[in-house]
Amino acid sequence: SRFSDTRNNPNAPTPSPTMNAMAYNQKDSIAYGLFRDSSMPSDDYNLCRLSADQAEQPVQCLCRVQRSSKKDDYNGGSLYAGAIHNDTYFVSSGGHDLFAVRRVSSLTVNTDDVCPGKWLYEGYPELVADFGAPDFATDLETLGLTRGDLITQLGWSDTGISENYNKYSLLYVFDSNDMVIDWKPIKHNYAAEGVKQNYADLITYELEGQTYLVWLGERDASMFVMRVAGEEIDGYALIRTRLVWDDCNGCPGPGPFDTFGAGFKYVNEFGVQLYFAANSGVGVLKVDVAQLDVAIGACNWTTHACGLGAGTTVDLTRINAAYETTTNDGFNCETANDPFLPSPPPPAPPVLPPPPSTSPSPPPPSASPS
Repeated sequence: SRFSDTRNNPNAPTPSPTMNAMAYNQKDSIAYGLFRDSSMPSDDYNLCRLSADQAEQPVQCLCRVQRSSKKDDYNGGSLYAGAIHNDTYFVSSGGHDLFAVRRVSSLTVNTDDVCPGKWLYEGYPELVADFGAPDFATDLETLGLTRGDLITQLGWSDTGISENYNKYSLLYVFDSNDMVIDWKPIKHNYAAEGVKQNYADLITYELEGQTYLVWLGERDASMFVMRVAGEEIDGYALIRTRLVWDDCNGCPGPGPFDTFGAGFKYVNEFGVQLYFAANSGVGVLKVDVAQLDVAIGACNWTTHACGLGAGTTVDLTRINAAYETTTNDGFNCETANDPFLPSPPPPAPPVLPPPPSTSPSPPPPSASPS
């Protein structure tokens, strides 16, 4: 791989055995990401670009990004989710925090300096406090949902409930009749409640000139959406999803996701296409962007809910197999060919003209009488 070459290349300023939070910048058509090795302080990463001149200098390490000092008890604050939009590099620890570096295409090599960016928030408790929300709990009682309805919406059969039950059930509060009362898709108090929902890779999405960051939750594939204005978070909200487990070649049966470590965005003749690959190997899920537009339009950025009281959901349809892995990442390769689109049918064979008609042979001349 190209990374294997850069890791051992003496021309690379900072050879590195690990990389993550990779993102593709449409402005300069170059990929960026976080690189580090065991010789670096545990809280430091190098923000590097994969150089346009791969022969001379495969990697240019530009500046240092440091983990949040307020890392929580989810994952220690490791930075592994990255995306670039309008030349701004967003990097996150699974949605638990968010750091932004603007104008990355103009950065020069200086790994002694901390990157000129800022934390948009550091840890769920800070995010909650910033927006005045006491908890992420959302009242769903008016929908009349039962535990069985949740199984159906997540696309899991009763035979798989024992495997998948604990993956989502602790995010919901039920009454004595198994009716859903509340939904708590983000658990920021892991130590007290013993359950967490991690949001791994993120995708940038633009709707009517507004930029959003989109994650999927590891337990119930719920959407965590942030509205971004420049270097500030302008609001966040949650969207419920519905799983459509279409059969696909090489796909296993429906099952838990583990997490969604790779998100992809393509822009083609069909519009914007968003996909997430599940680390568990159950498949690649395609986001119904038309439904996502409706859900975002219904978002209340004060209550942090997107049409939840009306039962609004966004379909996630499995369209492809995926490898089981914990070492993955996804790009927003907007102008690249979309590998998840079905192959066009082969062209019809050309229509050949009919063969020229042949004139009938004249009858033989009649014999004259002797």
